[in-house]
Amino acid sequence: MSYLLDTNVVSELRKRERCDPHVSTWYSTTAGAAKFLSVLTIGEIRRGIEGIRRRDTSSARALDVWLAKLLADYSARIPTVNQPIADEWGRLNVPDPLPVIDGLLAATTEELEWVDQGIVVEVVPGSGFIHEQAGGLVEAQAGEVDGCVSRRRSRA
Repeated sequence: MSYLLDTNVVSELRKRERCDPHVSTWYSTTAGAAKFLSVLTIGEIRRGIEGIRRRDTSSARALDVWLAKLLADYSARIPTVNQPIADEWGRLNVPDPLPVIDGLLAATTEELEWVDQGIVVEVVPGSGFIHEQAGGLVEAQAGEVDGCVSRRRSRA
């Protein structure tokens, strides 16, 4: 199983001792080689840092250091958005459009060869976190998986 970490998972983990216990337990019990970051996640983090830099340069510098370490830690596990992923994103958006970044993350898990069952992992406030299995637009019923809420999607 491979996991593509959404931006809010990475941000939650940065909280260290204040991190949601479901998230920290899941992260610490999941093999490092199974966890991936998207270039889109990196872009969202960079956008957040630059927004902070406008009002707090000291905090932005600390976040720059954190992002550099994140990039070093995941350097071999950062898939890019390529033409097959863009094609899959286009398919996933019909008939019901998805938010652009979320749709591209889902398409990434569908198209990359390393994913046998790719899952986008996303934090949901108040409920630990959620796994979203990529692969379509119709949301099925939610259920518990390893103490975490799981939503699976299938093609319409």
